[in-house]
Order: sequence, then C-alpha cells, then structure tokens
Amino acid sequence: MQASRQDLNTAPGVTAPSPPNPFARAGSASRPILTLLCGLLLLSLAREVLANPATLQVNKGYSGGKRIGAAVCGLGDLNGDGYDDFAVGLPYEHGEDGGGPDGDPGTRWEGRVRVYSGADFALLMELKSPAKAARFGHSINSAGDVNMDGYLDLIVGAPYDSSSVKRGGRAFVFSGQEGALLYEFSGPEEGELFGTCVDGAGDVDGDGYDDVIIGAPLNSLAHQGSGRAYVLSGKTGASLHLFDGDAVGDRMGFSVAGAGDVDNDGYDDLIVGVPQPIRSGSFVGAGYARVYSGLDGSTLHTLTGIDGGDQFGCSVDGGDDLDLDGYCDLIVGAKLEDIDANALNGDGFGSVRVFSGLDGSQIFGLFGTSAGDLLGHSVACAGDVNMDGYPDFIAGASQPSFTNTSNAPGYIRVYSGLNGSSLHSVPGNSASLAFGWAVGGAGDVNGDGYCDVIVGDPLYLNNGAVGGRVRVLSGASGTSLVLIDQ
Repeated sequence: MQASRQDLNTAPGVTAPSPPNPFARAGSASRPILTLLCGLLLLSLAREVLANPATLQVNKGYSGGKRIGAAVCGLGDLNGDGYDDFAVGLPYEHGEDGGGPDGDPGTRWEGRVRVYSGADFALLMELKSPAKAARFGHSINSAGDVNMDGYLDLIVGAPYDSSSVKRGGRAFVFSGQEGALLYEFSGPEEGELFGTCVDGAGDVDGDGYDDVIIGAPLNSLAHQGSGRAYVLSGKTGASLHLFDGDAVGDRMGFSVAGAGDVDNDGYDDLIVGVPQPIRSGSFVGAGYARVYSGLDGSTLHTLTGIDGGDQFGCSVDGGDDLDLDGYCDLIVGAKLEDIDANALNGDGFGSVRVFSGLDGSQIFGLFGTSAGDLLGHSVACAGDVNMDGYPDFIAGASQPSFTNTSNAPGYIRVYSGLNGSSLHSVPGNSASLAFGWAVGGAGDVNGDGYCDVIVGDPLYLNNGAVGGRVRVLSGASGTSLVLIDQ
C-alpha cells in the first residue's frame, strides 16, 4: 500500500560460543575498568540523581571521536532493581593500541557498547569489539529473551567486521542478565555489511524462544546491492527466513525490526526497510517497507513511498498496537521526503508514517518543520509516554548539513498514538550536529510510571571534537534525566 500525503539461500555463519566474553562487566572483578571509564561518576552523583533528576551529566571529559549515541536502545530491568536500564553504541571507539591492519584510519574503529543502570546511571557493562575495524555498536537493540532466563538480551551489529570475509560483518547476542556471549553470527558475503541494523524479532516460529533479525543492505546474492534480511532462531541460531530486495540497489535490510503480531495469527511478524537510495549516481525509487509473516515468511503488506528519492524505509519499527484494534501497527521513516509534489527538489523535510497492521492503511502522516530537517531519520515505539492508555512513538530529525547552512542541531518529536499530536518536541543545543540520529523507547527509567525515551547525538562536539552524547528524556515532561558524554 502506498503512503498518502493526506494524512538465494545462503545462511550466515553461526557460532554458539564458549570462549571468554569480549567485554568487561562492571563488577568487583573489573573495578579498575569501571573507574577508568566512569572517571567523574562519583558517589555524590547518585545522591544528585535523587535530588535533581532532571539535569545530570555523567562521563564527561573523554577524548573525542567515539560517536557515542550512534545507536541507542532500552533493555528493561536487567539488574532487578525496579528501574529500566538502557544501552548505547560507540562504533568509532578506538582499540587498545589505536592501530589497524592496513593503515586506514578507519581500521581503528573497533567500537564498544555500554549498558547503564536506569536507577543511578552507573555503568553496568561494557562490551568490547572482538576485532579491529568492526564498528561494533553501529547498531544495537533488545533481542528479546533469547535464552529464556527472564531477562531481555542484547544484540549488537558490527557491519565492518572482516573476521570471516572482508566487511562481511558480524552480529552478537549477549545475555542481558550476566553478559555471556550467547551467539555470534557472521555475514557470508564479502562487503554485504551484515549487522548494519539488528533487532529482536519476537517469537517467530512459536517455539517459546525469542528470535532475531539482522540486515545486510549490500548483499548481492539476488541482485547487485539489493540487500538481504536474515531471521535467525533464538533457540538454535539456525536460519528461519531470508528476505531479498526486489532489484539492483534496493538496499533491503538497511532497517529491520520485529513488528509484533501484525496479522493476529499468534506468531510474531517482521518489517524490513528498503530505501532504494542510489543507483548509478542518481536517486531511484521512493523506497518501500515490507511486512513479512513470521509463520511462513509470506508478504503481509508492502508499504511504498511517494516520490523517487524519498528513502521511505530508511527507518522502521513496530510491535505496538497504536489504535487499539488488536493488531500491531507499523512506523516508517522517509527522511528525504519533499513536503510538496515537486519530486527531488531537495527540500528534505522528511516524514514519519504510521500504518495499520490490520489492512496496511495509513493512520498518520507527519512531516518535518523545515527544509533539511530529515524527520524520519530514526523512528521507534516509545510505550505509553503520556499515560492515556495508547502507545506512543518517537522520531528523530537529525538535520545534518543538507540544505541547512547553519548546522542546525536536530530535534526529536514524541507523538501521541491516539491522534498523532506532538507530545514533546525537543531540540539539540549549539554543540549538537545530529541530535535525533538514533532514538528509542527507554522504558520507565526514573520510576515515575511514565515511559521515557532515549536519544543519540553522535556528532555532538565535546570540547571542539566530535565525540557524541546521549540524552534520556522524561516521558512526563520531556526534560533531560541524564546526559551521557563519552
């Protein structure tokens, strides 16, 4: 179904490993690591959180370049303290020696992922890349409960990993409860960038274990650069479904998400974004997003953009029933959509559209405020932010240098699932260059009963250097609960 302005069988390598974990957990055995990473996170900060939770800044002062906030996600309550926790990606974190195998500065970007407590924002875990140049943490998400221990697990993408084949990419599933490495998946094709986007898929095959979905947008097994999405079992790691783009350059798998039970058949379904960005130096296609049955892999809906170059499908999410009709609905971003009918005029307001899981019809169509906003660069379900009984959603307008000449800082909007109205519109500040690059629902971080949200600003300037920042925002007020620099 088209949006309206009116309102081949190669499975990835799988490992269920037993080697040492590629991270240090912030426990009694790794206090020196926690001290090094958290430097300024003194015990007094915990008291300040309780006294003044609206403005707290932690972990400030680390060297630039790590791009913290390139990916963000909520993880539920991992440590059983009654507060929801969250994770952030730092894909440009340098390795211990800062070096690389072939002299390219990019080979230093090993990457890390940090998991923080929602109660006091202390570091719970740090996951380290097992390989150079992997950009581990480029994508992160909750994997659901893969190992059935009652805790949400974490999936991490490292799309530039060359351990198996050059830039084939890898993805890793870690236990949320104690951090063990549960699975390691490797992209089988050179240059496919397996792990560009990752998510939990829900229980696709009905075996009681949550499964995962992984995007490889440069996979060329069906067509050159058409892309692929892999759905893999949480129980065994086996391949459950493979989805390929329709044509050359489609880039299927640029965005992927679990969609919840869209068709109400008792099996969780999937949504995959196909932005169709560039072919032979020109914009092609408006982009599309395809919704697949978890039960048999059949297509439930194909949602399409309007004009060539919109990049409809650059971001997707699902899993919440926004209109309370009993079917999970779908959110799709089109960051380059023009607000008028003049295709390719380059205004780039961007859009976010919500579609019914029941019949694929459009529920809401929402646009950026100004040219160059790129609203829809990121989208996510947010939970019930305003406590009205309807799940809400969040979208990022990252405003990088596009048509704006003033280095606009970017903004996010939290929208009502009831009527599409803006509940919160929060801008970056003067040091922000891409606030809203990544967004996610954070759960109830501060225990006030309202769902909060998390926003990545990976180009934030720390002391003049690009280092990044993450902000957790109150669902009740939209104010900052915590600011996390590198």
